[in-house]
Amino acid sequence: MARAMVSYPARGQAPEIYAALVKFSFTKREQKMRRKRRNHSPSFRAKVALAVLKGEKTLAQLAGEHDVHVNQIQTWSKQRA
Repeated sequence: MARAMVSYPARGQAPEIYAALVKFSFTKREQKMRRKRRNHSPSFRAKVALAVLKGEKTLAQLAGEHDVHVNQIQTWSKQRA
C-alpha cells in the first residue's frame, strides 16, 4: 500500500494553512466527549474491593457495574488486602 505524499507549505507562505497543520487542539465534539478525571470516595473503593474479595462476580462484571477500569479495581483490591 503506497503512502500519499503530503507537502507542507514553507513558513513564509500561507501562514493560516501552516498554523492549521501545526495546531494540535481538540475539536468541539472531542472536547465534549472527554471525561473529566473522577475522584472516587474511599467508601466506594472499599465497597468495590470487598466485592472482589467475595469472589461472586468477575472483575469484568464489577468494572461494568461500577463504570471503572479493571486495572483500577485490581489496584484497590491490592491496597485493601
